[in-house]
Amino acid sequence: MTLLEMLIALAIATVVSGVLMTAIFQYAQVVRAQQDALLLNQQVQSASAVLNRDLVGVDPASVTISEDGDALTIRIPAYSFGSTADPTVITVTYQLLDGTLVRSQDDQTVVIARHIQALSFEHIAPTITIDWTSQIRSRSRSASLTVYLRPS
Repeated sequence: MTLLEMLIALAIATVVSGVLMTAIFQYAQVVRAQQDALLLNQQVQSASAVLNRDLVGVDPASVTISEDGDALTIRIPAYSFGSTADPTVITVTYQLLDGTLVRSQDDQTVVIARHIQALSFEHIAPTITIDWTSQIRSRSRSASLTVYLRPS
């Protein structure tokens, strides 16, 4: 092999490896964006399920929303199976703490969703509306959940 052939082969290999590295980098960006979108959708769905579960049995008169609209306190009657006694009442608070939606009950605090940029609760009888915006890197998702409360 001559020196000229070696230089041509080296130039071709450099161009091919440059194109290959660009393709791999772009593929990694697409995968990361898809993972972020999937994570945001999962968080919206799981938060909606938990909120809906708690709000279904709430007495509309027992709903309290903070002045800022970023905290919701509800009182949920907990019935014992087969008991005729009055139900015990559980107090649950949902609030936004440093970009995280948490559910507090007694001394327990559970993270419901992360990466929340904005959250607001609104109670207009007989509904509670929750609006939030989640963001990871440059991906953003907004969601709104409206729950109709049963009249007491």
